[in-house]
Amino acid sequence: MNALTLLQRHLCLSSRKLVERHLGHAKKLLLSNEPADIYCALNLLDTALKLSPHSEKAIELKARALLCLRRFQDVANLLHEFIPSLKAETLGSGRFFDTEKVKLLEGQPAEYRTEVVSNVRCFSLFPSKGKLWVTFSRKGEREQFRYVVLGQACCHLGMMQDAMVLLSNGKRAASAAVRKHGTSMREDDFILDSMFGPDSDVVNHLLHSIKYLLRRRAAALAAVEAGLYLEAARHLSKIIDGRRGTPQAFISECCLYQATAYHAANRLVDAIADCNRCLALNPMCAEAIDIRATIYETIGCFDDCLGDLDQLRALYVSGFQNHKSMWFYRPSIVDIDVQGSIDIVNSRLAAVRERWSIHDTTDHHRILGVSRGCSRAEAERALVVLSLKHRPDKAAHFIDQCEFVDDRKIEDVKGQARLMGSNLFQLIEKSYTGVLALVMEEEMRREMRGNINDLALCKAASIMSFWVDTRDIL
Repeated sequence: MNALTLLQRHLCLSSRKLVERHLGHAKKLLLSNEPADIYCALNLLDTALKLSPHSEKAIELKARALLCLRRFQDVANLLHEFIPSLKAETLGSGRFFDTEKVKLLEGQPAEYRTEVVSNVRCFSLFPSKGKLWVTFSRKGEREQFRYVVLGQACCHLGMMQDAMVLLSNGKRAASAAVRKHGTSMREDDFILDSMFGPDSDVVNHLLHSIKYLLRRRAAALAAVEAGLYLEAARHLSKIIDGRRGTPQAFISECCLYQATAYHAANRLVDAIADCNRCLALNPMCAEAIDIRATIYETIGCFDDCLGDLDQLRALYVSGFQNHKSMWFYRPSIVDIDVQGSIDIVNSRLAAVRERWSIHDTTDHHRILGVSRGCSRAEAERALVVLSLKHRPDKAAHFIDQCEFVDDRKIEDVKGQARLMGSNLFQLIEKSYTGVLALVMEEEMRREMRGNINDLALCKAASIMSFWVDTRDIL
């Protein structure tokens, strides 16, 4: 054996010992759960991964360290090849679409729709025990942590279906490993200890929450498909205003669904309010901007419509497609022709400007949700209902239920939500003033017609009296 081979073996052994030393030190630091110690552990793990990029234990410890620091997007970036929806995107037609979202938004233009790609299957344990066991034994026990850690990260990022598949498979994998090894576990079985230790309660709680949220959303989407739009909005409001700690991306998506349902039910103010909520959580949601611009065009608020269309065009021009890596936002309009979308927005802008130059009248009755020729009491009742529901100080209450994962400050998000809520409230008050002016004008007309009729009757009575008196004299 020559000297070069001996040197290579020595360097390899030295590198392996150094990696093991870093991993041992990092594992002790992670057990303290102190942020400073976790950051030190991350530095050690990065060094270990430079020396051994395919070390499963180093990847596991780094993923758990990032999870402790709530850097969920970094966990997803580290283990993105194991996310089920991205696997379907790679193996399918090029992109992953939620079947339920396509059904809900089937009224969108054809260029915004796509074929549905079937989701990754989550095999049941009993019908396919043999197949599942072979899969686990082939991958090895050290990869089981990906199910648990990545499932938690996906849940916090709002990728509920991915999270349920991963966490369910993680529980099955841990159970299979325990049955295989019996009660004897080695000291370095970091995954199995953690799976049946603190992670077990966390996984069970997350699975319970995920199943509840997905059941609510499925009920809402079934109601939309059946044409029961207000019933769908009721289910979605349970999610939006319900539990604390619901992921930001999931609430944003439900706000978009609810805006679509209210729009279909002709509850335009409620639809605008939900678009505002969605955009407060996700300013890059092109669908919410598009729906709000369409509603503004319908009710004759052409200035606001032009503002939204300009914002939508700027979103496409600035490279909307470059943000597809932000999985927690899950935009449904992806992989479309950007230039074609810009051309569509430009044509809409020209059409709205032309309508504005010809017809500049806001449909106040449609904003309040009252019929033309309504009474003063009906207009006041509509104002009270909308004012109580869409007060500016209530516009940001739903944010307290969200779990934020991006870098924006919550107070800035609340300020943006209050600003949009204040603009909507001003629109409601302006519409009430316009409807009330028409009601008062109609009342004045009736009063004038009544006065004219009374005057005509008085004149007729006086003429009749004159002729009677003249006849008596003659």
